[in-house]
Amino acid sequence: MHERRRPHHLLLTSEGRAVQHGWWPNEAVARDKCRRWIGSVGTMATPARHPH
Repeated sequence: MHERRRPHHLLLTSEGRAVQHGWWPNEAVARDKCRRWIGSVGTMATPARHPH
């Protein structure tokens, strides 16, 4: 059986307001968009990773 992939949703906010929004068919494309969007508007702090 073929597994159906879900699209990846990206919502970029600034000061609580949506700035960019989109859906992409694969994670690599969504991550690239995120890097490009953040680079186009400045830098944003990366959240700290917490151990599980």
